[in-house]
Amino acid sequence: MNKIIKKLDSKSEQALNYMLNKSVQSIKSGNFQLDVRTDFILTTTISINISREEYLIITNEWSDTQKEGINYFELNARIEKKPADIKTKKDPKLKNSLIHYPNFSSLLLGATSKLTEIIVYERIEKGEIEEVKYDSAIFFKRADNLCFLIKNDDSITGYLKLVTKDKQIEIELSELKQRIKI
Repeated sequence: MNKIIKKLDSKSEQALNYMLNKSVQSIKSGNFQLDVRTDFILTTTISINISREEYLIITNEWSDTQKEGINYFELNARIEKKPADIKTKKDPKLKNSLIHYPNFSSLLLGATSKLTEIIVYERIEKGEIEEVKYDSAIFFKRADNLCFLIKNDDSITGYLKLVTKDKQIEIELSELKQRIKI
């Protein structure tokens, strides 16, 4: 059996390690899509504010296996100075400022609270001659017990699901296996 393994790379794991104990208040994206019939938001990229000029950027890329066409995804996490897919500029009159143009969506998580737990979950897809193991979701828990999940959407769109409802998080994680706890 041909096996493919697609885990977060070392830079992604370093970025997630860096996030532990960082305060988080909002999640930004250049293009949230909300369907009122679901308990999640779809987007192409996620930008989580860490500080004025630090963001955790999470992306997702779709791929499939050569022989059986089994879908799999490659999550990526990086610390960047600007949010992804959001137009920004610096204001020379203000020290350490980054101005966001009003072309983005933001999900407010309430009062600022530190991240106390980050868990990466993996999925295994088996065909007759191919098997794929890949990181599928990243779970975040804050000190105030608010939790959110960022997971691939299981479609060729490459979208990410942003889930904040505990019951929906449980559903999304039901077929996944915990791979690492940060």
